[in-house]
Amino acid sequence: MAIQNLTGRNVRANGTHLNSGLGTMADFNLVTAVENKELSHNCRFGVDNRTATTNDLLSNPIQNAYFTQNSGAVITNAVSYSNSWGAAHSQFIAPYDCSLKSVNGYVRSLDRLKCPEVSLVLSVWMKETNSGTTSTPVNLIFRQTFVFAASSDDYVLPIDGTTYADLGTTDITSKKAIIVSVRRSGDEGEPCGQFQGSFNMVFKSNNSQTTSDDFKLNTISVGNNRYDNTVSNPNKFNLPK
Repeated sequence: MAIQNLTGRNVRANGTHLNSGLGTMADFNLVTAVENKELSHNCRFGVDNRTATTNDLLSNPIQNAYFTQNSGAVITNAVSYSNSWGAAHSQFIAPYDCSLKSVNGYVRSLDRLKCPEVSLVLSVWMKETNSGTTSTPVNLIFRQTFVFAASSDDYVLPIDGTTYADLGTTDITSKKAIIVSVRRSGDEGEPCGQFQGSFNMVFKSNNSQTTSDDFKLNTISVGNNRYDNTVSNPNKFNLPK
């Protein structure tokens, strides 16, 4: 008659135990690394021909995709501007310390059949916002210039973060406002035609995350003058279920 293993122990055909004795336990620490989080944000913008200015345009506070708000200046890196920009014109508020990893999208011209050559400058800034009215500086984190030839109607150009050499080199601290501005040049005296664009920004957190768990495993069991069940490098097959 076949020997049945009722106890879960290893036995020979004659029923004697293959091993028995003392099992020792050891503590292990499992550390799991989580790669830096990434957050994606899409921005759409439209620039019409009703605002004759060489200044940067900001998004409309009510209709975010329409860039109709005259900033009053050609926005310059590290210069302070109104503290209200973060509340009125931002596209995104950083939820944690991060950097701008990539920018990808498209911009097109329309109603430009009889228009001269024009340049469109797209800029992305980070800006601190404080309680109160004290102005705070902006910091440039991306910029690209697009040149549309004369009479280039319904013409599409790519928005490409790799064209900006300093992409990802600026640390964006938590709660900083991300602001987009658009500026046109070449037809500022009499704006001709319109522009529409859509682009995606990916922000990558600066700090990786780790978790740690303690658990116990058998390391050596001794029986019948032999050692077995030695665990020196636990893997997922050994881990407690």
